[in-house]
Amino acid sequence: MKKSIRLKEEKFYGIIKECVKSVLMETTAQDAVLSLISQANEAYRNAYETQGGDETPLMDKEGNSYGLFSEIYLDGRGYIVFPFAKTAFGEHNGVEKIRVFAKKNGKILLFNGDYFTEGWKDAKKLLKQIVRDSEIGTKHFKGYNPDWENSETPEEKAANKTAIRNFNKEIGRKVSVGTEYA
Repeated sequence: MKKSIRLKEEKFYGIIKECVKSVLMETTAQDAVLSLISQANEAYRNAYETQGGDETPLMDKEGNSYGLFSEIYLDGRGYIVFPFAKTAFGEHNGVEKIRVFAKKNGKILLFNGDYFTEGWKDAKKLLKQIVRDSEIGTKHFKGYNPDWENSETPEEKAANKTAIRNFNKEIGRKVSVGTEYA
């Protein structure tokens, strides 16, 4: 009889332990998602303020500028909402939603995703891209010299192209972006 009670107690404690572990994993995943969203929003705000309220303070490696019309957020259905401002160019136009959480058997699970732009892996990649692009946009705003676009001699043109290439390498853009303006 005592052995039977002890087995039931061990089983009960095992169930409680699994429930606590599940809740902790859910909380950790949610904290990681919210932390990265907060980091991306902060990087965007810094770029926006540094550039004096420019509508497109982010710049990708291709040299395309883009921006957000409000903060990135996690909605109640498990999607991260990226409110990209509509621009004439670039890959980010309009609101983009990526599902990161799924509910299964009453538990909230981190959804890694199986499809293009679907899941935590893709959302994390895009959030990190926004952080990186805000740094590129800020460095471009602070360091670009418009005089590089004006040249009167072939030697000056070559020097300006070299300056643009070096600057692009320094800020993290593709080296050849903008050299056609020299």
